Amino acid sequence: MVSAADITREQDAGLKRLYERGLELALKMQDDAMAAATANERARLGAAFHRISRGVRQTAALRVKLAADATRGEREQAAEVVRLETARVARRKDQVTATVQRLIWTEAESDDSREDLKADLEDLLDIEALDEAFPNEALDLQVARICETLGLSLTLPIHGEGGPSAEERMVGGAGFCSAAAPSTTPSAGRGPPPPSMGEEEDWRSSA
Repeated sequence: MVSAADITREQDAGLKRLYERGLELALKMQDDAMAAATANERARLGAAFHRISRGVRQTAALRVKLAADATRGEREQAAEVVRLETARVARRKDQVTATVQRLIWTEAESDDSREDLKADLEDLLDIEALDEAFPNEALDLQVARICETLGLSLTLPIHGEGGPSAEERMVGGAGFCSAAAPSTTPSAGRGPPPPSMGEEEDWRSSA
């Protein structure tokens, strides 16, 4: 299948040849006009030179337009790739954040420690996102790695993309990561963890 880029290259190659031949003919016509024996002959050749040179100028202008259109198309395509990739990275950050923040809420002993852990989480995600493989890596592996860095015990099920989850691989399918023993009783004043995005929508719709 012939692509738009192939057609543009073919058009430019044809216009380039047409420009070169037209310019050659125009210059020859100008030489003939200057060498004409009579004024009438010189005027006739001069008018022909004018028509041919105008076609040469139009051909040159069309080549410039084609080049500008191709450059603009490449920029737009590159911008679209960047936009899509940025959206994928942002979506994966949101997924990781939603899971890890629930663990932070469960395990942090105070509001101050929660805020510190959230700030550390943001910094870690900014660093992780620098890797171009970040949006494609299995979600459960990312969450497990960040939880280990933050010192959190991974006790929530994670729905990763493809294959068994990290916690299932670590404990033979039990669905928990036992890097740190989770507390069986919540700390005083901590309250239940905040709902995830889907749970919050269900609560609002049932209200």
